[in-house]
Amino acid sequence: MACCQKYKKWKSMKHNIVSEINHKLGTVHGTLEGKCETIGFKICEKIDKKECTLDQALDDIVEFSRDCATRETEIQMAWLSLHLALGLCFEYKVSNKATIRRFLKEILLYSRGIDMGLFMRDILHYDDLSPTNDAVAKSFYCLSFAAGYMVDLVEDGLGDKIFVGPARVVYRHLARAQKVHYLEIPIGHPTLTMSTKTAISSYVPSTPLGLACESLKPNVVLTLLRHGCSPIGKPIDNILLTLGSQKVVEQATGLMIGDTPLEHVRRCLEYCLRAVRSIRVRIGEETTADTIKDRDKEHVHFVRETATEFLPDDCYKTPAKLKHLARCEIRDIMFSADREPAVIYKLPIIDSDCKKYVDLML
Repeated sequence: MACCQKYKKWKSMKHNIVSEINHKLGTVHGTLEGKCETIGFKICEKIDKKECTLDQALDDIVEFSRDCATRETEIQMAWLSLHLALGLCFEYKVSNKATIRRFLKEILLYSRGIDMGLFMRDILHYDDLSPTNDAVAKSFYCLSFAAGYMVDLVEDGLGDKIFVGPARVVYRHLARAQKVHYLEIPIGHPTLTMSTKTAISSYVPSTPLGLACESLKPNVVLTLLRHGCSPIGKPIDNILLTLGSQKVVEQATGLMIGDTPLEHVRRCLEYCLRAVRSIRVRIGEETTADTIKDRDKEHVHFVRETATEFLPDDCYKTPAKLKHLARCEIRDIMFSADREPAVIYKLPIIDSDCKKYVDLML
């Protein structure tokens, strides 16, 4: 029986387009990334010459990737081939959500979280996030399909592979959930060597939005919020901690600190507050009793009194404006229906300024 299964697998891989090209290339000088790029060019040639279809190529990439993953020395090739598949989808303008999300989920198994290379690396690197930049355009392409995507963490034990060690405690609300929003999943290990022996047991990753806030990138923060990232929790916690500490320094020294980085922090907070109806705030340090009392309840932001100066009253003290609540409701409905931000601009009757407001641009 085992021999029969091995024969079937060998026969299948023998006619696999990717495996065939990879075999013909053999050992090449340079990087695996370069080899994978060459494979991509040759697949494009076959598609353009009608020697195979894009769907056939994508199916073969998945099969090739999973076959490589069975050998520890080829895990990096398995991971790179999935990036190749997304590159082909971008090149041929694939718009089918199921096709793209198939690879977004498959990559989670290798990076043990959201792969930095999908979109975060480029949108953090470039100041200009206009689609005229090809690298940014590819990042927005992947990001648009991640918006509204609910991932089943129970299937294939995906949650147990992503949330390991202390990360399982920090992200316990996600680790215990069956389905979570793709963009709420933490970023994968930054020094991942594509080895099954990679130690990540002591690593606590940030979420994409958390990393954008830590990097003081207001435009990236706004971009991620527009695509459905939630700022509740660590992102707002860290921002308020930074602003509160700054105020303490100003009071102690009598000097105003108005440098550019702190202005970026303020803008990050402003954008985050656009995406939530309100936040729960307590002034003072969090205690063990607080932690036990608030477990499994709505997140509470423990802040210095000085940090509340940066918070509008209607975000935590007085009722929020009806216009703002309506914006949040529309966005909740939009993402629960698995729609991306672009759909806002197709809404009838509503004027352009109102559409921008709903899209967090105003």
